[in-house]
Amino acid sequence: MLKRNSIKFKLIFIALFIVTILISLLMSLQIFNAINLGNSIDEKISKSIKKTYETNYHKSIDRFENHLKFDLITLSKLISYDLYNLDETELSHKINYYLKLKEWCSIKIISDINNETIVQTNKKKNYLNCKKHTVSITYNNQSIGKMEAYYSTKIIEESFNKNKNSAINSLDKVKIDIRNLTYKSIYEQIFYTLIVLCLLFFILSKHINNSIIKPIDNLLKDMGELTEDSLDNIKPKYAEDNEIGKLNNYFYSHITNLLKKLNKQANYDSLTGLYSRQKLLNDLEENVSFNFALVDINKFKDFNNFLGIKAGDIIIQKIATNLLEFFNNTSYKIYRFNGDEFAILDLKNRAINEFEYSIISFINHIEKKDLIIDKEIVNISLSAGITNCEDTDPIVAATIALKYSKQENENSIIYTKTNPLISEFEKNFYVTKLVRKAINKNLILPHYQPIQNIKENSIMKYESLMRIQDNKDNIYYPDSFLDIAHKAGLYKELSLKMIKKVIKYSKNNDDLSFTINLSTKDILDKKLLKFLDQLKTDTNSMKNIVFEITEQDGIENFDEIECFIGDVKKYGAKIAIDDFGSGYSNFENIIHLGIDYLKIDGSLIKNIVTDKNSRIIVETIVQFSNKLGIETIAEYVSDKDIYKVVKDIGIDYAQGYYIGKPSIKLLGE
Repeated sequence: MLKRNSIKFKLIFIALFIVTILISLLMSLQIFNAINLGNSIDEKISKSIKKTYETNYHKSIDRFENHLKFDLITLSKLISYDLYNLDETELSHKINYYLKLKEWCSIKIISDINNETIVQTNKKKNYLNCKKHTVSITYNNQSIGKMEAYYSTKIIEESFNKNKNSAINSLDKVKIDIRNLTYKSIYEQIFYTLIVLCLLFFILSKHINNSIIKPIDNLLKDMGELTEDSLDNIKPKYAEDNEIGKLNNYFYSHITNLLKKLNKQANYDSLTGLYSRQKLLNDLEENVSFNFALVDINKFKDFNNFLGIKAGDIIIQKIATNLLEFFNNTSYKIYRFNGDEFAILDLKNRAINEFEYSIISFINHIEKKDLIIDKEIVNISLSAGITNCEDTDPIVAATIALKYSKQENENSIIYTKTNPLISEFEKNFYVTKLVRKAINKNLILPHYQPIQNIKENSIMKYESLMRIQDNKDNIYYPDSFLDIAHKAGLYKELSLKMIKKVIKYSKNNDDLSFTINLSTKDILDKKLLKFLDQLKTDTNSMKNIVFEITEQDGIENFDEIECFIGDVKKYGAKIAIDDFGSGYSNFENIIHLGIDYLKIDGSLIKNIVTDKNSRIIVETIVQFSNKLGIETIAEYVSDKDIYKVVKDIGIDYAQGYYIGKPSIKLLGE
């Protein structure tokens, strides 16, 4: 059967398409020429008849008018005597008689004596568009009046129109005959062309099938029957001296050798000769009943560092050799999984405790042996993580069990759902996925907490606080994702997205200031510095931005931080030190960094009402700041009592739930 996606169908279709296009083009040219010829004949005949008609028509009109004018002169002579005698009766009689003989519309006799109309006769038959002709009437060579006559050429027009219609009817019949002959010729050509096309299609498809499709089908059949065991027994079946024969010979002489190499590379590890990681993945996918273990060399990096990479490779090879020798009489399959990790697969699915016992026996066997590497005696210890087919992802399960085994200094651990490492791993995995999605899907939501100017009792600033959102609109706070974002290497990108959003938002609120938290790592981030460079358009381009530098972890790279502060302050930005009074708070840093605001740590402010020492420390910080011209901000102002103490001490700004909670909208929006 000819399938649409088969090569046979495509080749025949392409060949037939090309032939059809060529024949269609020829047919189109013939049809176009035939129709064009018919139209040309029609046009020439029509023009010829029209020209002849117009010429004869104008000549006939001229002759007709000349006869009428001659008759009019003759009439003027006949009635001159009657006009001279003013015989109106005779004049009327002659004019009426004359009107019966010729195509006159009306005749009027006017006397020269008083320019009075003597006789006027209108023909009963109505003619439109009559022409006028005037003749002088003389008697005895003396003008006695004039005759105005109106005549019509309608009789000539009717005669010519009748002849014209007859000629047009005859021409239409000729056109129809020509068109019928043209269409008949076209139909015959199409019919014979279709017959030729069918014959070409039959001959072409048969030739393509015998010369190309069948050999290719046979080759594909052989390729489909290839297995790992049959690669060594393949021999050429076709050797015709044509392209298909060459393709067959190339397949059997080159492709099969390449397949053997690829099979070896894909399924066997080049260093140890064990099955490869890819082979393991295939075997796990193809089998539904098994036990599985990951075995890892403890502190393998130390061997690499002290003995060299070459010695490390020798250790891996010796472990591989020992694995093959130890499990030689079992049905276990041994793999090199990754680096210094080996995998053992039991496809007979023994009891998992029995499988674990055999793994522990091998670990004890290795730990009792002294391996000699470059004349050095090396003692090796191993750890193992064990699972079975009940876990949906056995590699992940065995990896977690292996990590827990190393953590607990156990030879082996069987993966169980109650393993305390699992919940931590699953949480880290979920949060990492959540953070990555927030970055990619723009689900980072800045929340803004108001900061009150205590002296003016007005909100002039907002601190920008990071939140992220999931698909169900759940909001997550930094303490639930920030540490994991750091471990996953996503923090810098997360922070940069947050900063970009806040700066964009601040441009729509030009009368307010917005603080942005920066760690020293943020300040040293090249992507952030590149983004900030784009904002440096004029001296006030950052006038409503305050960068808060957290000091909890201490300020390293002091020169770079000082350079950053000096750079952004040129463009109107201000600098605040956050969480001052805890961690590595350093008064010297405050003096040399040239900051604008000092945010006093919340651990001091929240106890300031009841803890005398906290109050003393805060008062000292405020006095120190005032002398340096630095404004102070109190965090964690959660109630009226704290607010009153903060105000009494002389702190410039207050921030906390008493002033306002963080929100996606500003106060008053």
